[in-house]
Amino acid sequence: MEIVRRYYEAYAQGGFDPWMEYWSDDVDHRPGKDGIDDPGPIHGKNAMRKHIRDWIDTFDDFWFEAVELIDAGQDTVVAVERFGGRAKLSGVETDQTSGVVLTIREGKIARCREYATRADALEAVGLRQEAMSQESVDTVARLYNECWAPGKLELVPEILHPDIVWTAIASAPDSGTRRGPVECRGHMNDWLEGFELKLMPIQEARSAPDGRLVCDLHLIGTERRTGLTTDIQFSAAFRFAPDGRLIEIHEYATRREALEAVGLRE
Repeated sequence: MEIVRRYYEAYAQGGFDPWMEYWSDDVDHRPGKDGIDDPGPIHGKNAMRKHIRDWIDTFDDFWFEAVELIDAGQDTVVAVERFGGRAKLSGVETDQTSGVVLTIREGKIARCREYATRADALEAVGLRQEAMSQESVDTVARLYNECWAPGKLELVPEILHPDIVWTAIASAPDSGTRRGPVECRGHMNDWLEGFELKLMPIQEARSAPDGRLVCDLHLIGTERRTGLTTDIQFSAAFRFAPDGRLIEIHEYATRREALEAVGLRE
């Protein structure tokens, strides 16, 4: 897990060349199947280097990150990757998520298999997607019930990643996007100044193919000035960083909207 975590950090911190050093000389790679663009099996570090370099060069402003790492045992890690950029030929912006199974040998990545979704990658190593979500559910519950509702905002750094992006319900008075723990903490504090909050237990949680978690949430707020009660039921999609902290929260007015946003149906 630590080797794979450093592998992803290497690209973010040092770019292409330090990133490539994590592949073994005899790496065996199978890219995802995408029709006529499928290059077939790739063997060896030099071939891998050319394959990835040619792929990255089709984008402007390319970026790449791991949003989740899962220990699959026997030196194998399932990674949920997110990448994007602007296609040079079309100018179209892309933001995609896929699943990758990486096998480590002698400190290097010796085997790589790409899959269209997180669920496909988990199935390939004999894991079920549903089994992966409980820790994530606990993190979401901790944000609302241990941190926000009781006003213990000192817990924010333990729950929210430094790159957190929090988008409130579009139709709500507090709509908008907050970036980073400081802005998110300010958003939470604004509610605490106006309301005494009570968060009910999470009613339902579902895992999406890309690793996001959709939760139904129920908030009851008593306005401090008037004593009037506000009862809000809503849903949100949560994305997690490799270290388990929340890196993206997107709230929706209804469960259907949240599920559709992550490619699920009611």
